[in-house]
Amino acid sequence: MTRVSSGSLALPASSLDPSQPKRPITPQDSDTGSTGPKGFSSKREKLDVLQQECNALISELDSSQEDAELIVKKHIKQLKRYNELKDVALSLVSLIADQKHLPVQEILDEMKVEPGDD
Repeated sequence: MTRVSSGSLALPASSLDPSQPKRPITPQDSDTGSTGPKGFSSKREKLDVLQQECNALISELDSSQEDAELIVKKHIKQLKRYNELKDVALSLVSLIADQKHLPVQEILDEMKVEPGDD
């Protein structure tokens, strides 16, 4: 049987002859063989592998999202602690300034604390 190529699909020559009875094109009519039973099962296996990889990546992304939330919560907690300690330090500087009858800025200058040293 001779074949006539029509684009990417090779058709049997009999399908072009109007006098021949028409029959459906089957996977065996294709030259590639990739749509046959073997090709189908290998594509199914590839699809299964890709789906497993996709599911693994999704679960990894979900867990990293949880990790990110924990990191943010920990950072906020540390910032609150820092602000509390800074408030206590400024209160102590204020007490020292009151005791010496000096402005707070002079005490900070004595301690060599720059205005941007938060």
